[in-house]
Amino acid sequence: MKALFGKNNINPNRISNLLFIGLALIILVVLVIRAIQIPLFIDEIYTYDHYVRTGYFGPVSPYSQANNHLVNTILTYFSFEAFGNSSLALRLPNILAFVLFCVYLFRIGNLLKTRIAKWSLYIGLLLSLNFIAFFAVGRGYGLSFAFGLASFYYVYKLFDNNSVSRVFLALLFLGLALFSNFSLLLFYLILGGVILLLSVKQREFYYSVSSWWKMGLAMILYLLVFVVAIDILFYYKDAGLLWWGSLYGFRATTLNSLLFLLFQFTTENVLVWGLLLAYISIIGLVFVLNKFRIEKKQFATWILFLNVIGIIVLANIFEVNYPYQRTGLHLYLFFILSVSFVIDSISIKWIRVVIVLPLLLIPIHFILSFNVSEVVFWSEDNLPKDYFEKVKSIEDESKSEYVSSIFIEGTTYSSWDYYLWNDFSPSIPRTVMVRETKKDYYDYLIDREENVTELMSLFDTLAINESGPLVLYKRKKSTKRKLIFDITDSSYYEKSTEFYELVRMTLDTFYSSSLFIESIIQLDYQSYPFVSAVVIVAEDNETKEKYAYRTIELDTKQQWIPEEPFVHGGYLHEIPKGRKVDILVYIWAREKQPYIVHSSKVKIHQVIE
Repeated sequence: MKALFGKNNINPNRISNLLFIGLALIILVVLVIRAIQIPLFIDEIYTYDHYVRTGYFGPVSPYSQANNHLVNTILTYFSFEAFGNSSLALRLPNILAFVLFCVYLFRIGNLLKTRIAKWSLYIGLLLSLNFIAFFAVGRGYGLSFAFGLASFYYVYKLFDNNSVSRVFLALLFLGLALFSNFSLLLFYLILGGVILLLSVKQREFYYSVSSWWKMGLAMILYLLVFVVAIDILFYYKDAGLLWWGSLYGFRATTLNSLLFLLFQFTTENVLVWGLLLAYISIIGLVFVLNKFRIEKKQFATWILFLNVIGIIVLANIFEVNYPYQRTGLHLYLFFILSVSFVIDSISIKWIRVVIVLPLLLIPIHFILSFNVSEVVFWSEDNLPKDYFEKVKSIEDESKSEYVSSIFIEGTTYSSWDYYLWNDFSPSIPRTVMVRETKKDYYDYLIDREENVTELMSLFDTLAINESGPLVLYKRKKSTKRKLIFDITDSSYYEKSTEFYELVRMTLDTFYSSSLFIESIIQLDYQSYPFVSAVVIVAEDNETKEKYAYRTIELDTKQQWIPEEPFVHGGYLHEIPKGRKVDILVYIWAREKQPYIVHSSKVKIHQVIE
């Protein structure tokens, strides 16, 4: 027994490595379950709808959004083509990125001399639930963390040996990180500067022609990637797309939003602020004691320090918004890296233990907040599929004469349309994001309970989502309405103009402030993506003042299916009574792409108040 379990037969490093592999596998399983269980939220669905299923990879997008995380879009496209559009398939690139992340996390951990520093690194990154959760989300953040960590590793290794292959690997992963998440622009600049500095410090660099041209090629590629990224960012800026964040200050915007995202605390909490200041002081003290030297043990701290300084400079001089929530999450990665290397550089054991103790709050928070059912930082976007299935079942059985209406609070409307793409029913309308004032007219509501309190006499509760705030309601009796206009056009029209009117009519005498408008349109298009919408307008007959205006984005399917037309039913409100009102319903092809209208049907109802 002694020979089997004796002290001399225990290899601490081997046990530590096995524990890491076990922990990483557990987290991987958690991420896969989360990717399957948690409904897609608006940003993921927007990426899928406008970029993945259209195959449109260009950063200069006709959709005028900065939503297109380029590397994520391309990788998700191939995953979509291979495995379909399930939530797991659309999130698979980030799941696989977690495997890459763990490989380089393990390698960096083995660069640390002490096990306490190594496990500080592992615990800080693997057991922070709202950090690793981004590896189960179909966005570019998880990818950027994996690629960024890999580039950090190869640049760190350059301190020992300026290998050309390491330079190219560092630049490869660095470029992938940048085009996964443009928030890493400063990180890209910092690592590029370190690579150049380490190269020119090597004596053999000056005596080797091969080193000259290889490093020259590397720097050309580096600058080319940088120029392309800057060009895209200027396009985003000119288009007003870089609005996320604020100029209220680094602490108010970045620190507080990060702490709340990760742990549901802010620096307004004295204990949290004190703990954060203590860590900053320790990191700063070690930094000073090492005389600000650019050495490998100070490398992570330099990255953190220069990123923070760069963010503050960009905000104060160029009015670039301070990062907010997820756009600043890479700072947490750099912070944990810096703390781990600082712990490793301290020779006094009890000081190392004191520094590590607060980090144990991270796994405690992981346990307390653990779930596989909700994206906690987008809880309002969590729309269960069974809400859609309940409504579909009711509507398929009822066979109503008109299209039912549904109001969905917030951005969750995108999840509804995603379910409809996969399980089409002509009785269920597409949705549109509106800030509705007259929710009491709708056949169905998906809203927060506190927003429906005054309407409960009109609605029944159909379903409650335990992992989110939204509740599904159904109106007890349908809103009374009177059909005042009905037009069906089965003509075959080929169009290439920006606007095509389906309805233009004038209501001479109007005694209701609300209209209900149904539209069912079957169309086809030759170019893809077809950037278009159906627009419904109520305006004054003489002054053309718009009383109500609604835009409903058209589906951009790769192939038109006659059995799946565009269906919408919604309300227009605040229309003056007793005045002539023009009602317009038209197709708006923003890019003036050619299309064919096979048939259209529009009904206009006056709400009886």
